[in-house]
Amino acid sequence: NSTSGDLTTIIKKVGIKTVIDLRSDDEALRANDSLWNFYYPLATAVVEADHHPPEPLHNIDPSKQEEMIINGASQHPNGNMSDPEDRDDSSTNSSNSGVSRLSSQMSATKLHATNKLKRYHVNLIGPRFRHDFVLKSVSFTAKTKMAYYHVRGMRQHMLDLVGNEVFNKIGLTGLYKALLHYSGLEIARALRVFRHRENYPILVHCTHGKDRTGIIIALLLSLVGVDQQLVVDDYAKTRLEMQAKYEEMISDMRHTGMPPCFADAPPDAMNIALTELRKTYGSVSYYLELNGITKDMQVDITKNLTTDWVPIENTSTANLLS
Repeated sequence: NSTSGDLTTIIKKVGIKTVIDLRSDDEALRANDSLWNFYYPLATAVVEADHHPPEPLHNIDPSKQEEMIINGASQHPNGNMSDPEDRDDSSTNSSNSGVSRLSSQMSATKLHATNKLKRYHVNLIGPRFRHDFVLKSVSFTAKTKMAYYHVRGMRQHMLDLVGNEVFNKIGLTGLYKALLHYSGLEIARALRVFRHRENYPILVHCTHGKDRTGIIIALLLSLVGVDQQLVVDDYAKTRLEMQAKYEEMISDMRHTGMPPCFADAPPDAMNIALTELRKTYGSVSYYLELNGITKDMQVDITKNLTTDWVPIENTSTANLLS
C-alpha cells in the first residue's frame, strides 16, 4: 500500500536505483503497483541460473566434505556449479540452446545497471518449492481436491487447502527451512544483483517484508560476517514494526491461504532456520556456492556491502518527481 509520497522518498531521499521484487505474479497484480512499475521498469536482463539443486552436506561422502567446503562447488558431485556469467558457452550443445541463449544474454549484460532505475522480479516460491515440497507434502486425497479446484477455477479453495494441509502444520520455521532448501536457485538470482556496484542502492521487498525478504537479508548479513544472534535481532525488529498493521496482514494471509499465525515474525523461526542451514551445509558461504554464488561473487558482494561509497545519482529521474 505504498503511496506516491513513499515513491518520492525512495527515489529522491534514499536514492534507490534497483528494486528486487520477490512476490508472485498474483501478489503483484493484487497490489496494483502501476506507478512504481513506471519508475522502476522490469529489467531486460534475466537473473537466472542453470545448475543442479544443492545437495545437503549430510548426503555427501564424509571423506569428500572437507575438500568440497575448501575447494567450493566445482568439486560438487552434481557437476559444474559455476555461474552462467563465468561459463564458456561454446561448449553448450544444441539441446541446451535455450540455456545457451540465456547465458549469452547474461554474459552480454553482466547485470550491470545503467543510470535508469530498474526492477528485478524473482518469485522466491519457485517450481522446485511448489513441486518438490508443496505437492509432495499433501495427501493423495488433497491432490485430487486440488485438481478439481484447479479445473473449476476455484483458486481460493485450492489455496486454503494447501494452507491447511502444508503451512498450518509446519509454521513459519518450517517455511523458512523449506525456502532455504527448495528455493536456493531463486535466492541466488536475487543475490546476483548485489554483485554489481552499479545497481546500488538496492531495495528488496515481498508483500510484508518479513519472510522472503527476511531470508535474503539474513543471508546477506551472514555472508559479510554478522553474528547470527545479531541477524536474528535485526529480523526481530520487524515484529515491532508490523504490530500496527496486524489486522491488515491477517486479511492478506486469508487471500493466500496462509494461517493467521504467519502474520508474525518470531525470532526463533529465523534462528532455527539459520542454525539448520549451517548444520546441513556447513556454512552460509558454502550453501550459496552450491546454488551458484561463486567465491568471486561472494567477495564482490561482501565488498559492495562493507565499503563506504557514494552512489551514482539519477538526477534525470529525480527531476521528474520534483
